Amino acid sequence: MALKRPSHRWFAAVERLLWVALGGHCVAAVALAVAPSVNPGGVVNNASYLQGPPKVAPGMLAAVFGQNLTNGSSCVAAQNCFQSFDTTGQLFTTMAGAQVTIDGRPVPIFYATPTQLGIQIPYDLTASTATIQVFVNSEPSAPQTIGVAPFAPGIFTTSQDGTGPGAITHADGRPVDANNPAVAGEVLIMYATGLGQVTPPVGTGRRPVGTTSTVTLPTVTIDGIPAVVQFAGLSNCCVGLNQINVVVPPNVRLGPSIPVVLSIGGVASNVVTISTAPASILTASLTSINFGEVSIGSSAARSVTLTNGGATSLTIATATLSAPEFQITGLTLPLTLPAGEGTSFAVTFTPRLLGNVTGNLTIASDAQNSVVIALSGSGGIPLNLTILTSSMPSGSPGVPYNGALSAAGGRTPYTWS
Repeated sequence: MALKRPSHRWFAAVERLLWVALGGHCVAAVALAVAPSVNPGGVVNNASYLQGPPKVAPGMLAAVFGQNLTNGSSCVAAQNCFQSFDTTGQLFTTMAGAQVTIDGRPVPIFYATPTQLGIQIPYDLTASTATIQVFVNSEPSAPQTIGVAPFAPGIFTTSQDGTGPGAITHADGRPVDANNPAVAGEVLIMYATGLGQVTPPVGTGRRPVGTTSTVTLPTVTIDGIPAVVQFAGLSNCCVGLNQINVVVPPNVRLGPSIPVVLSIGGVASNVVTISTAPASILTASLTSINFGEVSIGSSAARSVTLTNGGATSLTIATATLSAPEFQITGLTLPLTLPAGEGTSFAVTFTPRLLGNVTGNLTIASDAQNSVVIALSGSGGIPLNLTILTSSMPSGSPGVPYNGALSAAGGRTPYTWS
């Protein structure tokens, strides 16, 4: 389902990602000396920056590269200059002295520098080609023909060049990165452009109202594994920004650069990456404990630490011992362990009989793995010696006395002195 009304935190997170991804950088102003010009093949997807035959799609956010594309000034986020709307909610079509037309019609402008403009391709383009021109203070560039296709998908990236980590967030707005990796089963929010027509239709240069879905549902692979796409449409925050809600599939590899690809209508996007980690993994500081020989009636203890090595919290539900000679202390259950944190407790061995004792301690939790600690020890003869003869008959001083003493417990052989 779509996130119908982004919170301020959502919008701020998206805005930070996208102004970087859309080229939000400061360019020094230069004086306009010649007419504007668009580089050959200089109209590309503003997310992927893929080269090759220039293709745009209806509603797509595009970057226009060239020379003298403004009056010498820039309007970018780094200068606290942002896109603006007229009183009807339509994005303006002029910025920093520049205006871009496609087939003779002015199109919305997001940002402007002397060498790069950000525009939206009109939704109502139906032909396979279109003509683009840039005007600066009414001075036109040479017209350039661009190819138009139903789909031209591109995923935004934090590197501004269409490669590396994608502009992808967790459901709470945190960017997916090495410090906040994705986990199997969670829903991620991807930001892209070029997914074509939407329903209900949205006017060019306008933000959507309510839930607006793409006419064609895209597919997404993460680590080459098909992922479930829960929603694909437009994000309410911005003009022309596609939002895709996708579930991280099971069995994805764990690492900092897991590939993500979006496809629609048989056309694949650029390859971006995400960081992944186990949802939750419980580890024990000891996998086995041998208490050695412990005298009957005595006890020995060992400390064990359990640690959540995953990216999300886990709950330890039970700790089960298979032999009564072993006990645990200092562990109150159920217990929730946040990611990266641990808890310590003691395992105690109190033998009841002579001989070897073995068992297992099984820790049950909602982690992706189970923890079993092998336990062993042996019961030994008590060390205390009991003298059973408590008195001796009276004798004469200096006269040897022959008698019998008996004892129990302790360890043989006994030595008398």
